[in-house]
Amino acid sequence: MLFRYEKLYVDVVTADGAVCVAYATWLKIAGLAFSSAGYETYGVDGSRAVVHATGAIEMDREHDGRVSLRFATDRGPWTMTLQSGPGGRSPPHRLTPHLSWQVLVARGEARTEGGGNASFHGLGYSDWVEMTRPPRLLGLRALQWGRGHIAGDSLVFTQAEFNDGKAFRVALINDEQTFDLALRRTSDRTLEVHAAGTAVSLHQERVLHAGAALDQERFPGRAERLVARAFGGNIVETRMISRARSHAGLEGAALHEQVSFGGT
Repeated sequence: MLFRYEKLYVDVVTADGAVCVAYATWLKIAGLAFSSAGYETYGVDGSRAVVHATGAIEMDREHDGRVSLRFATDRGPWTMTLQSGPGGRSPPHRLTPHLSWQVLVARGEARTEGGGNASFHGLGYSDWVEMTRPPRLLGLRALQWGRGHIAGDSLVFTQAEFNDGKAFRVALINDEQTFDLALRRTSDRTLEVHAAGTAVSLHQERVLHAGAALDQERFPGRAERLVARAFGGNIVETRMISRARSHAGLEGAALHEQVSFGGT
């Protein structure tokens, strides 16, 4: 296989609304193998920090509801662990013949340690993505993704729109999967999520990151940034933290994104 890309994503949102997002990627191109990892923190004061791995990446994504990611940084060793109860894992979804996505943990207790920063502890989420074709060749036009935790419930949703007019929609409500998903933006700061009779409103509190997904903070080296953009194309994201409110009036936190794919 000439191209294969795998990505582990893990996040945690604390009770006061601070966010930490971590990732690890493995890429194979024509027999050459590359890996990278890092984490991003978003403070309640609007601050953003991007920290890159400097050594070997250790990852565990077993089927017992536990996900862990470990690597060295220039601030010292860093670890994120996520532990859920039974369930919360979806089957792999093939959005295209060359793109699959799977929820590993829809809701779990997450914690970070090390890296020279204050630790993050709260509710977390994890997923796994595989591609056998570069992103710019997948035909994606736009993506909306999010995860929210309200009281004891969890909601994960994904809506992918393609250049040919097709769309893929799926939601995971607690342990129940449904393809009956509708997203409706009622204002610049409010997104309504309807899935299989469940209605949740996401009221934006802070924009965590808006702009190029392949920016200088994530790809500090000019050469690696040019390579990433050559394979990824022009990807623009808006990552947000919102107050999630159910139809019954219960509230919690939601982390969600809208992404556009320009292709060049």
